[in-house]
Amino acid sequence: MDRDLDSFALYCLAAEIRPTEILRVLGLIERRLAEDSTNAETHLYKGALLARLGLEVQDPAQVQRFLETGIGIMRAMEPVTPMRSLAHLRMLYARGTTQVMLPVPPMTGQEMHEGIARILKHPGFGQLHGTRRAVVIGMQAHLLKQQGQDRMAARLWHAATRIEKRIRGFPDAPPQIIL
Repeated sequence: MDRDLDSFALYCLAAEIRPTEILRVLGLIERRLAEDSTNAETHLYKGALLARLGLEVQDPAQVQRFLETGIGIMRAMEPVTPMRSLAHLRMLYARGTTQVMLPVPPMTGQEMHEGIARILKHPGFGQLHGTRRAVVIGMQAHLLKQQGQDRMAARLWHAATRIEKRIRGFPDAPPQIIL
């Protein structure tokens, strides 16, 4: 499986389709980093998956460790230059959608809003798969709802569900893909 999928596909597999595979995918990503430790894109996916793993672990000390490590990596890895537009969009997507899932603190509301806004403003946003576009729009709705902007949040949620009917979560939680 690991050579058939690029790092973004592995990230999506673990984050969106099979959360139980996070540890396995992290192992595959570590193997890729051993081959090319300078790959910022793969590092960012590792950070996003570690942070998401922190949400799944039961031991409070481990939760804090995974969250701090994952968030630290995501903050340190600036998405590649927009010259590589697809890689840039993928990195923005992984970081932005993961940030919205994480607790405040250690995340900040401003980081969450900026992460989603950068995805929405990216010139390649329309090229994302419909489900991923719907999730980003749904996350924006979730953040607006938290700020008390109910009408705008409802409009965005309606737009997200028109794009993809298989998302759920709003208004209580960030949207998730239903498979």
